[in-house]
Amino acid sequence: MKRRITAFVVVAAVAIVAGCPRPVPSPIDRMGSADEAARLAMTSWVGCATVWRTASAPGDSTNVEICADTGAKKYGPGRAPGGWGRPVARMRNLGPGTEARWGLQPGKTYSIWLSEALNGTTLYTIKGPGVKVVDEYHGCGYHAATTSKANFGSCAENRLSATSATGGNAGSHGPSEAGTGKEGHILLDRASGPAWVSCNEGCCTTDAT
Repeated sequence: MKRRITAFVVVAAVAIVAGCPRPVPSPIDRMGSADEAARLAMTSWVGCATVWRTASAPGDSTNVEICADTGAKKYGPGRAPGGWGRPVARMRNLGPGTEARWGLQPGKTYSIWLSEALNGTTLYTIKGPGVKVVDEYHGCGYHAATTSKANFGSCAENRLSATSATGGNAGSHGPSEAGTGKEGHILLDRASGPAWVSCNEGCCTTDAT
């Protein structure tokens, strides 16, 4: 009877784990601090945007800058960097408060890395003081990006006419470039949404919503 109870407990535990899939650990975890610093030092940051992000204190906001690596546009779902991976974006909390979504601290810098999991999934890893987030990278399903840039927002966007795309805040534009005559988008959820980065699906986000 004791053996039957033990077997039931083991089977139940396996069923619970199977019902709650989680991303495998990021390959970035195997990279030493010296290698990480060297890769960041060789990165060129472009296509930056600065956004007033929701802060952890009720009613407060904090200015957060996000930039893309020049090669960010080449990667995305099904096309992760080889080896340990590479940084595709950088976030800097310019202050004054602690950012709410990930807990980015004032005056601190955070990197978004892409890597390939053992099952072929493209993972992102957000690393920095007090923050370590690993999850699946989500594509927005557009044509491949032609430039690398970064912002905040979801894949759900409002269409923007080619005429109006030349005005306003260019930092809020979606996949299409302002002034090219192509239809663009206005990003939603910039204050509290995920990181948005150019990729092989036009743009990718660190979360589906």
